[in-house]
Amino acid sequence: MNDYIIRAISKEANVRVLLCSNAHLANKICDKHGTAATATAALTQALTGGALLGAMLKVGHRLAMRIEGNGALGKLIVEADSYGVLRGYVGDPTLNLPLLADGTQNVAEAIGVGVLTVAKDVKLKELHVSSVALPTSEIDQDITQFLLQSEQIPSDVRIGVTVGKDGRVVHAGGMLLQSMPPHNAPAFVELVKKVEALPPMDEMLADGQTLKEVLARWFGDVEYDLLEERPLRFQCSCSYERMAQALSSLGKGGLQELLELDGQAEVDCQFCRQSYIFDGDDLRSMIDDATA
Repeated sequence: MNDYIIRAISKEANVRVLLCSNAHLANKICDKHGTAATATAALTQALTGGALLGAMLKVGHRLAMRIEGNGALGKLIVEADSYGVLRGYVGDPTLNLPLLADGTQNVAEAIGVGVLTVAKDVKLKELHVSSVALPTSEIDQDITQFLLQSEQIPSDVRIGVTVGKDGRVVHAGGMLLQSMPPHNAPAFVELVKKVEALPPMDEMLADGQTLKEVLARWFGDVEYDLLEERPLRFQCSCSYERMAQALSSLGKGGLQELLELDGQAEVDCQFCRQSYIFDGDDLRSMIDDATA
């Protein structure tokens, strides 16, 4: 699998671990939006974070992660579910800032000061929504803070993304370490120190290491069990019916205005860029339904 995630647990250290690789998926999504290099890096980091958070959901649950700051990038939206299905988009896909001194994309400046919000659909009447102020605008550090502040779970998230000179993703991956009750603070801290000593995730993937090899290198002599290996994939949930429902929300007046001005309506999906055309007969039918 080119894009996949693995899940492991260590009863000895009372931690769970997630590692993912998702460069191909990121390129597929970024290509749909025609993103420039900085926007590509930011969207890929957000998709990686979304994959890690989604993998912690119960079966059938899903989430939406929104990062919005005062930087030129605008907003980042990623949706993920428990099955490894992802989609996302960025406010300004054309953004391309000068590189930092180390040659990496300046994602933090692109995002600016703002808020990270996660809305979870856990099959209840209302969504579970939590928000935190962006402490650094480095996406992995912000997700770490979100897990600690909103869910009160000691966690450590690391995301690594390499964008080539052509503006496309070369390597992308992430890891998430999370303490589980009964919490073993010394063991958790020791594993955080170990991951800090490792090269960034994208560099280890560039060296040809598999996620299982990274996991083994990270844990060393700490015992752990590999629980799951699951593919990650892009899939958009838009459809003609959903777009029709969204269009109908304009009401009779809004639909009548579209009919008189343009004779039709075109609705684009923000996630996959698919266009849906509603001709005059479609609009008249919606107006009749609204009248009824």
